Order: sequence, then C-alpha cells, then structure tokens
Amino acid sequence: MVQRVSSPITVELPSHGVLFVESSHASDFRMAPRQDPYHKVLYVLSGEVAYRESARTTAARAGSVLVVSAGVEHQITDLEPSTLLLLCFRRELVEVDADIEKLWRTLVRGASDPLKLSRPSRQRMEGMWRRAMFEWEHTRIGSATTARALAAQTIAFAATVHRSIPRSQRQHLRGFPK
Repeated sequence: MVQRVSSPITVELPSHGVLFVESSHASDFRMAPRQDPYHKVLYVLSGEVAYRESARTTAARAGSVLVVSAGVEHQITDLEPSTLLLLCFRRELVEVDADIEKLWRTLVRGASDPLKLSRPSRQRMEGMWRRAMFEWEHTRIGSATTARALAAQTIAFAATVHRSIPRSQRQHLRGFPK
C-alpha cells in the first residue's frame, strides 16, 4: 500500500548529491511556498497539480515535467490527488560537466511551461526513475555512480525532448494565465 502524504516530504541528499524519490499526495496535501538549496526535476506520474513560481501559475497533468532551480521560490497545489517523482540534486552535478550544464540551462529557460511528454517518452522517463529508485533501495558498489549517471541521463532526456517541441506548441501547454 502506498503511503500518501499531506505535506512535502523531507529531502536529505546523500553524500553523492542525488536523490530520486516518489511523493504520493493525500487529498489534503498542502505545500507552503518554499525554496530549496538543490535543483529539482518533478515528473507528474498521476493526477494534476498547479505549479506556482513568482506570480505565474501553470497546470501540470500526468506526464508533465517541471523544472525548479535551487533557491527559486515555488509552490505546488494539487488540483486532484497526485503522485510526483522527484529528482533532487546538488548544483555541483551540473557545474562539473559543461554538457550537463548546457542541458540544464536549456531546461531552466523553458521552465515557465511544463513539458508534456508523449506516451513513449513517459515510459522512458518512468523507467529511468524506477531504475534510480531501485539503485537507492539496493545500495551496492557503484550505486552512487549509477544515481549520478541516471540523473544526468534524466536531464539530458528532458532537455532533448524540450528542444524537439516547437516553441508554438510549448506556448499552448500553459495551463493558467499569469
């Protein structure tokens, strides 16, 4: 049975700086505006959320990706009970590799709109997350390296999908006006 939470889960990054985690929200889930000291990629596995950053709110349905840079104030409100997959990672992950940094900047530039994935892309994204969560639960030699590699792969995949969607189609993905 899945344990549903009424408030955001507590995230403590491991020493290698990457954490993949699942957050299943109860019907009374509430999140106050917050800032985190780490970057996040949020994947809406099920349900629908309203994501607020600055003065702008957008809707994100199942199959959507949201990107949150470290230090950015944001808030999530469930429009229906939701399950989110979170990739949380230290800034150093993108700072030590020029390619990953470029991919992260691509995602952050498009962060005002959720990235809606196609069915094949959803399956691939969910598979990477499940693999990373398996590695976390079954720690063995090389697990930290695998977690960092899967985080880089997730960022690369999301950035590649983002760049393949024409700007005109990205604009219509907005759920709510400012």
